[in-house]
Amino acid sequence: MDRFHDPVLLFCAQECERQGAGPMAVYNMVLANKTMWYSNTITKDLIIRLGALVEPEKNAGGFRNVPVVFANGNSGLSHHLINGAMDTLVGIIHDPLWTALDIYKEFQRIHPFVDGNGRVGAILFNALNGTLHEPTAPPKID
Repeated sequence: MDRFHDPVLLFCAQECERQGAGPMAVYNMVLANKTMWYSNTITKDLIIRLGALVEPEKNAGGFRNVPVVFANGNSGLSHHLINGAMDTLVGIIHDPLWTALDIYKEFQRIHPFVDGNGRVGAILFNALNGTLHEPTAPPKID
């Protein structure tokens, strides 16, 4: 398969365009996606690494330590609660009662990074669905 028909590259380009991120963000997301391919298990450290790959400058320090307010005016989870919430999330990732969509929604609710949460969430969603090589966009959530 040539690079112009690579489903991962196409997915990352579409995801970055949808989120208003530039060409370097596509490259960074492809690197994060490939990192996920070679990881045997999803850990908090891996998620931190994915965040740093998709947004190397903004997420260099790991999880956010500042509040976040979304475009709709809602506030994200308090930055003081992120570490505990991520421990819980990682603990339920392989619980059969939780679907990939459930995990994705919870990840977005926690919103652990300063930027790149949608891209990291999309990678996790595809990893849990077994579709990293042919990724699909997660459904839009409110």
